[in-house]
Amino acid sequence: MANPTTAATELEPTETMPADTSVLSSDDEAGGVQLTGGDDNTDPLRLFSDRLRSWKTLSKQLIAYYEEIRQQELASAKGYARAAAVVRPPWRQSNAFRPAVLVVGNSSDAAEADNGKKEGEEGEAAEQEAPPPTAIADLIHTLYVAAKEASEQRERSARAITDQTIKELNRLRLECKRRGREVAKELAGVRQKASKAGDQTKSQLVSLERACEAQRQLQTARKVGQEERALPADPWLIKLGGWRYT
Repeated sequence: MANPTTAATELEPTETMPADTSVLSSDDEAGGVQLTGGDDNTDPLRLFSDRLRSWKTLSKQLIAYYEEIRQQELASAKGYARAAAVVRPPWRQSNAFRPAVLVVGNSSDAAEADNGKKEGEEGEAAEQEAPPPTAIADLIHTLYVAAKEASEQRERSARAITDQTIKELNRLRLECKRRGREVAKELAGVRQKASKAGDQTKSQLVSLERACEAQRQLQTARKVGQEERALPADPWLIKLGGWRYT
C-alpha cells in the first residue's frame, strides 16, 4: 500500500507545459488602415482604425493568456491522474475497501424483504454488515476519489477554455482583421476616386486658365483698337493730306 504522506504530496502537480503561442506567430495581417499625414484625433476613420487595432491586439494577448491557463489545467489534470493512480487501493476487491452492504443468506428472505413483508421468516436470515473500512483505508479511498474528481474537473476546465473562451477570442480577432481590411479597401477606393477627381480638376483649371488668358488678350486688342479710333485728328496733318503735287 502506498504511503499516504507520499500520496498526498502527489496531488499537487509540479510540471508545467509551455504555452502555445502559435496564435501570435501566424499573425501576418496589416492590422488596420495605415493613414498618412498629420495626427488628427478627430478623424473618424483614424479613430475607427485605431480602435480595431487595439481590440485585435487585446484579443491576441487574451488568447495567449488563456492558452497558458489551458496548458496549466491540462498539466494539473495529468498530475491529479497520476496521484489517483498512486493512491488507488491495490486490493480494492477486499472487504476492507468495500462499502457497508448487507449479505443475504436466503433468496426467499431477500424477496420478502424487498416486498416489505418481514413476517414469517423461515429459519434465521444470516444478515450481517460487512466490516467497516479502517481509518487508513478510508483515507486512501478519500484521496483517490478526490484526486480523480480533481483530474476530471481540470480536464473539463481545459476543454471549456478551448471550446468557448479561445474560440470566441479567435472569432473576435478575425472579425477585427476583416473589418480592418474592409476599411483599408474602402479607403483605397476613396483615395483612387479622389486622385481621379484631382486630376480632372487640374485639367479643368488649366483649360480655364488658357481661356482666361485668351479672353484677356482679346480684351486688350479691342481696347487698343478703340483707343486708336478715339485719337483726335491733327488739322496740320489733315491739311498736308489734302495737298496735290503738280
